[in-house]
Amino acid sequence: MKSNNDLVKDIRDKIVFVTAIAIFFLPFMYSAFRAVEMNDAKSNSEVLPWGVGIAFYILIYFFVGMVNEKTNTRWLDWIRGFIVAGTIAFVIPIFCEALYYNKPLPAYIYWPFLISIGAMALLPLLTFILVLGCLYLEIIRNIVLIMIKKIKHKKTIRLQ
Repeated sequence: MKSNNDLVKDIRDKIVFVTAIAIFFLPFMYSAFRAVEMNDAKSNSEVLPWGVGIAFYILIYFFVGMVNEKTNTRWLDWIRGFIVAGTIAFVIPIFCEALYYNKPLPAYIYWPFLISIGAMALLPLLTFILVLGCLYLEIIRNIVLIMIKKIKHKKTIRLQ
């Protein structure tokens, strides 16, 4: 079983990978829009919101670094799963566009393509919320432990 430090390192490596894919996806989308004769202003407005996902992945990278050894490994497994799903969500549209460039997508490819486009937008936000939830519970746990220590300390003082 991996330690939390190993899991955090693994998660951070996956975040770096998905961020690199996301960064290269933006010019890919821009060139796809330009290929269908969309003007610059329209193609820029279509591509710009996907940059928010990159910002979320960068924030996730920094917040995951705050996780300590006492964090439940289930949280880290969920975070890692969301990062892997985010990577898959970026790869599917690139793969579909490469296979069917300038051709309509068949129905059996169209639905996974559409779902992965939606997942690309949602997964960075959901992963960010999951990481913040993990850190929030960690803070609450530490506060409760401090309060329990103070209560035990007061009881030992009264007994003496």
